[in-house]
Amino acid sequence: MAKTVKNLEGLKHSFYQWKLPKGHDTGIKVKNSYGCLRQQKALAPLVVADPKHVTWYACGPTVYDKTHIGHASSYIRFDTIRRILTNYFGLTISMVMGVTNIDDKIITRANLLNKEFLSMAEHYENEFKSDLSNLNILPPIAYVRVSEIVPELLSFIYRLLEQRHAYVSKQGNVWFDVDQFTKVGKLVPIHQEWKESDSGGEKRCARDFALWKAAKPGEPYWEAPWGKGRPGWHLECSTIASLYFGKQIDIHSGASDLEFPHHESEILQSEAFHCEDQWANYFLHSGLLKFGKSKMSKSLGNVVNVDEALKRHSPDVLRYLCLSTAWHTNLSYTNKDIKHAEASVQQLKTFLSKCQQYVQGNIETKTFEAAAIYHSLDTCKSEVYACMCNDFDTPGVLQALKQLCYSVGETFGKQIVIENWEPGNHVRNTKPFVKVMTYVTETFTNLGFQNISAANTDSKPDVTTKVQDDILGELLKFRTKIRKLAMSSNKTSDDGLKQLLFKECDYLRNELSNKGISIKDWN
Repeated sequence: MAKTVKNLEGLKHSFYQWKLPKGHDTGIKVKNSYGCLRQQKALAPLVVADPKHVTWYACGPTVYDKTHIGHASSYIRFDTIRRILTNYFGLTISMVMGVTNIDDKIITRANLLNKEFLSMAEHYENEFKSDLSNLNILPPIAYVRVSEIVPELLSFIYRLLEQRHAYVSKQGNVWFDVDQFTKVGKLVPIHQEWKESDSGGEKRCARDFALWKAAKPGEPYWEAPWGKGRPGWHLECSTIASLYFGKQIDIHSGASDLEFPHHESEILQSEAFHCEDQWANYFLHSGLLKFGKSKMSKSLGNVVNVDEALKRHSPDVLRYLCLSTAWHTNLSYTNKDIKHAEASVQQLKTFLSKCQQYVQGNIETKTFEAAAIYHSLDTCKSEVYACMCNDFDTPGVLQALKQLCYSVGETFGKQIVIENWEPGNHVRNTKPFVKVMTYVTETFTNLGFQNISAANTDSKPDVTTKVQDDILGELLKFRTKIRKLAMSSNKTSDDGLKQLLFKECDYLRNELSNKGISIKDWN
């Protein structure tokens, strides 16, 4: 377990200081991306301003193409964290997500396809929302399109110009003046090179970034006091978050490739705009989905779109894969990884099915102590909660649940019990198994899984298996009829025949028993 941040005073680093917020301590320790904390390799206490409410801004998609599972993996991980905060810590989450529908990539692709760029962006935005719904990812309280807040973006820029934190170039671009703002280096070192394009040599400093881009001939534009153009990418998130949450937010999230320059730029312009020392108290950056050593990326041509992935795997399998590693570490997507996730999900379903079958009287158990099962359940509950408090440790949660299923699963016998008698004084202690079923099912549901439950253990029946089951059923019916006929005859002359019939019925029972099918004759 990583250590918790203590006193940061006097720490020698090239990062601007992070301050522990005032407010409600949730009891959770979290990996916060501020550089001074990373340098200490420390987890920070998650302290939110309101004891019942969390403000959360999430970077959303740039809608110029289909959503791929690299994108989806980030949203799944943050959806899980959101569910943990709500379901286990009683916090209401106000999450707002920005949708970038004004961007060079969108304009370029729309021109290539000979489409109007906002209409094309809307098409891909709707696909994105549909993909998230199919993955059982909770929607934010609001999706905010950049095209719908242009006046607010202009107001944001105007104030930065008034504060002398920005300047207008001769070409009509507006740049944030990094050297005029001293709080540089919160996520990345102060000396990090910022390599934003500056083809005309108009920037005062290489680290300055665009707040407004002057329109080129033939490009879409909006009117502004300093000239026609469109907003810079970094500006939109700061403006949206400020509109909904004011001068400070609890959590800001995005994939790790957004940390720099995007989020570092957001911090600079937001803290300048609000005159705040700490605009976002916690930056959470999810790891990337990788094929081998390369991240999944449209530019690399190695993407698997969400709609394609869902034809191959269930949403639960993809979620299990995402939760099997720490949310902030990179995630491998290979056939081996997927098969492991599929097998794990199936094992959980099989366990829950066995619990249900035992409760319904269809399988036997070995001799067990109810107290031992309750002890395993209590141990699992404690471990799961401890993992959630420790940086939303979902691999630890999954391991604790698997251990519970393994220890309780050892109780079950291998034989199938086929009942052909009326229930009498046959007492079964089902309560421990019902409690385990309930906890396991509820926990996976709380984490965002849809079908890990006893009610969803059966896939589409295999035709061969169904035929075999039908044959077995008819065979058992025939055996039952023969035994009843033998028992119903009272003639002494039939004794030899009755003994023969009982002998053959016993032979069939023994043969089926050798194959794992147990028949109980209670008469």
